[in-house]
Amino acid sequence: VGVIHSSLGTLKKAIKGEVVMSGDLEGVFNSMFDNQIPVMWKSKSYPSLKPLGAYVEDLIERLNFLGKWIEEGVPNMFWLPGFFFPQAFLTGVMQNYARRQKLEIDKLDWDFE
Repeated sequence: VGVIHSSLGTLKKAIKGEVVMSGDLEGVFNSMFDNQIPVMWKSKSYPSLKPLGAYVEDLIERLNFLGKWIEEGVPNMFWLPGFFFPQAFLTGVMQNYARRQKLEIDKLDWDFE
């Protein structure tokens, strides 16, 4: 989020002529013009094939989900697509369950209906 915020602030200044438009900033500008996620943002972000508008909406949803978790505590249900690496989260859930129940994690499995 910091990269997005700082690049947009600097881009705004560059468009006004207050700072020099670097190659990276020009790339951000061109990507935004083409409704694509700027490469500068992709390098610090979760993988996404969405166009820029949908990516920003998704990012806001993810930040709201995590912010609510921080403010209100552990939720009753988790939005799995909101995680950067959901497999790691699910493994952690299994580990916690195995420890609590004193079971071997290798004997646990997920069952989806």
